[in-house]
Amino acid sequence: MKNVFMLLILLFPLTTCEKLEEWRKQNALRRLTPKQPTEDDIENWKERLSLTEAEIVDMDRKIRELVKKTRVAGSISWRIARAFVRIGNYELGSKYYTEALTENAGENPPQADVHRFESAIPYFEKTLIYRPLDETLLFETGLAYANAARDKGWEKQRREMAVTIFTELIRKNPKDTRYPYQLALIYFDSSMTDAIIEGIQPQGYNDQEKALLLLDSILKKEPNSVPVRFAKANFMYRLGKVDNARNEYETIRILMENMSKKGEIGDLSKNPSYKNVINNLKIIGEKTNF
Repeated sequence: MKNVFMLLILLFPLTTCEKLEEWRKQNALRRLTPKQPTEDDIENWKERLSLTEAEIVDMDRKIRELVKKTRVAGSISWRIARAFVRIGNYELGSKYYTEALTENAGENPPQADVHRFESAIPYFEKTLIYRPLDETLLFETGLAYANAARDKGWEKQRREMAVTIFTELIRKNPKDTRYPYQLALIYFDSSMTDAIIEGIQPQGYNDQEKALLLLDSILKKEPNSVPVRFAKANFMYRLGKVDNARNEYETIRILMENMSKKGEIGDLSKNPSYKNVINNLKIIGEKTNF
């Protein structure tokens, strides 16, 4: 009797384990077997799909409206930035370098209304966010940073931003000589001690050689570029290389006279740049004869 009892005890756990395993298999099978959809399920899904599609259409409409508004905001920001730049009435470009030698002999170089370019910068930055990047936008932004830096005695951060922008533009479009030209002007002017504005000392830049190399690289491509030769002549004069400056101005004089003979430019007696060349040669002659 005792042996039969022990056998029943041993058999019971085995039977229980088999049933549990069978139950687990059936439960797993039920989970894997898809539930048959009802008509209510189908109607619920259709309603949810309609709501989702409506939300997608509405979201697409809002996105399109936001894109339009973003473009408008970018255009307005750019317009404000340009307005500030034009009010400043000074571009770090050929005008300054064309007139610089005459100004150096007398009054100080023409100055912008200080902080006008500083005011333009936030709007250029907004434009960079709102609009697709293009060369014109980057070029004008670079000019704004360069002029704002110069207004502050060639403040380091703004100068670096201008240098970065023009360097990137050179990489982006190496054929456009405006970019190395502007970079050369920044390098040179910020490195000269007479670039002091409002009593602020320059930051100790020493990039005159870089500036000259950039101008020479442009002249290899465009040997008859009058603005570039004006800049180089001015560089030479400010570095004390008067003979080099005289040679450059003589080259400009000959270029412009030949251009006038070909009918490419008008009456030289009414041409401000030609007048400037003659005046600068006169000033150099007076200084060297003294």
